[in-house]
Amino acid sequence: MRLLLLSLFALPACIFAQEFRSTLTGRVTDPSGLGVPNVKIAVVKTDTNTRTQTVSGTDGNYTAPLLAPGTYSVAAEANGFKKYLHSGIQIGTNERIAEDIELVVGSASETVTGTAGAPLLNTVTASAGQVITTREVENLPMNWNTPLALARNALGVIPKQKHLLNQVKPYDTGSGVDIALGGANSGSNEYLLDGVPNMSSASRAGGFSPSMEAVDEVKVELFQTDAAYGDTLGGTVNITTKSGTNTYHGSLYEFNQTSALASNQFFLNAAGLQQPITRSNQYGGVIGGPVRIPKLFNGKDKLFFFFGYEGFKDSSPGVSTTAVPTSAERSGDFSALISAGSGFQLFDPATAVLSGGRITRQVLAGNLIPANRLDPIAKAYLQYFPQPNQPGRASGENNYVVPNPGINNFSSWIGRTDASIGSRNKLFFSMHESSYTASSADIFHNLATGQYSGMDLWGGIVDGVHVFSPTLVLDTRLGVTRSFASSFIKSAGFDPAQLGFPGYMTSNSLRLAMPRISFSDNYAGASTSPGAVSPFTSYQWFTTLTKVLNRHIVKAGLDFRRYDANSLNPGFSAGTFTFGTNWMTAGTGAPAQPFGGSMASFLLGLPTAGQFDVNTAFAYRSFLFGYFLQDDWRIKPNLTINLGIRFEHETPIVERYNRIV
Repeated sequence: MRLLLLSLFALPACIFAQEFRSTLTGRVTDPSGLGVPNVKIAVVKTDTNTRTQTVSGTDGNYTAPLLAPGTYSVAAEANGFKKYLHSGIQIGTNERIAEDIELVVGSASETVTGTAGAPLLNTVTASAGQVITTREVENLPMNWNTPLALARNALGVIPKQKHLLNQVKPYDTGSGVDIALGGANSGSNEYLLDGVPNMSSASRAGGFSPSMEAVDEVKVELFQTDAAYGDTLGGTVNITTKSGTNTYHGSLYEFNQTSALASNQFFLNAAGLQQPITRSNQYGGVIGGPVRIPKLFNGKDKLFFFFGYEGFKDSSPGVSTTAVPTSAERSGDFSALISAGSGFQLFDPATAVLSGGRITRQVLAGNLIPANRLDPIAKAYLQYFPQPNQPGRASGENNYVVPNPGINNFSSWIGRTDASIGSRNKLFFSMHESSYTASSADIFHNLATGQYSGMDLWGGIVDGVHVFSPTLVLDTRLGVTRSFASSFIKSAGFDPAQLGFPGYMTSNSLRLAMPRISFSDNYAGASTSPGAVSPFTSYQWFTTLTKVLNRHIVKAGLDFRRYDANSLNPGFSAGTFTFGTNWMTAGTGAPAQPFGGSMASFLLGLPTAGQFDVNTAFAYRSFLFGYFLQDDWRIKPNLTINLGIRFEHETPIVERYNRIV
């Protein structure tokens, strides 16, 4: 029967845990090795003096669950024995540590100090993972100081982008989470912040990135035998934030790079243009300690706060070399192209003749478009095109070069409050928020070009631990994470009628913008898609009840989640038009001009393709229900069996307003 149970329980053993707190367990014995019952044991967190009290069972076994990461001391007292004290026990994120206590006969006024270090072999759990400790977080060299990138340094982690091993910026969380854990694909891992899912989309893209100074530990788990959590096929990366302590601590930092120390880019220098001002400036600070109100309240040992802020302003150098119409071309004069070669001859689309299934056209005399044939909408667009600023090629290609830096602005803050309410209740509450904007492709420096994107993230956690008795503990946690991804262009809200387009384009546009135009050759286009909006929200309610029954640590609980993924992607809701050379060739099967034909088609008002999107928003919703039972059975001091069973149901995705079709 036991072999059968072990076989059955081995199935859910691949579920990965998401608890950020740890468990200290062990057995209290007398000098003969027999278990000592009813021993009072106090586990004290050194920096806050927060106490967790328990007693040993009939066979001497004891357990102190839900311990926040940090340094602890363990004290044990029993009649007829000397007091036992072991300080400096380092407990990491989601660890199970064995601390066996051997009492010495004597007076309780005497103290025996324990000196044993961490055991080389973990005999409490079969889980496999690595804690990147506070000291390592503070001292490992990290370009751009992004906590998520620390996971790449753990054992068993395979970064998919190896060239970005430790070069992940705080806003570039997509690169930070692009890792494989335990042989699974990168998109199947779980990323947690203080035990709460931390992602910005249903595809598990990276979420909030706290300041490195605000991070206590990073735990990377490849394999976990606790059935408390699921919803992942890969591993788990759990970031634990710092809390305040009984002493005030703080820090300020800044990392700066400036273009004053960099050389100009080759193509800008060749065009006689100065390099753009670029910089990379990362700065911030943290502060934490006990909450004190002079003459009214002293939070030492009871109430603590922590706050961290980070800013990042970054502009990366870039240059764009393209083509814009010359002054002559704006008036329909493409005669300069003829000097570049006979292949640049334009043909008149109005002279097309169909014969035998083939079209032939006559030469456009002198490559000159009559002024009365210039399209009024094209003429209206030309006011947004800048003049050439360099000679370029004989054909006019590459006659415009401009600095095109990528500009990124990021800021984040996180605040946390921890409370120890008597000896039976512990509570912590945290909130965080970050804002990121990026701009690029502003090559015309007006409404016609320039793209923007952004990501706003915020979330909160409330977690309460209640001790009913030394052997019965309840933990309840509520968490929410919300992201708002958006993209837009400078011409957002632009009425196409201003350029001469018909009014029905305005009345039917989901999001107004300047209609996009693009060219098949090297001319720079104007405008682009007016952008999209994608809010995503994750809710979690998690509860566990832990009961210590001598050698058994039994835990049962509920994991409930709701995911809301909304999206409004209007596409080209103001229209897009492509201009090629089809209209300007000699006819069917004739070669296209190497350059100039698409701009001539544009001035004649003859697009080769077009599109007008009428899309709708959607609102996806799904739920996850998880019920679990876990039993960690310590058969012997060097043998523990982890037994777990979990029922998990993830509902189908539903579009709340029946707009999926």
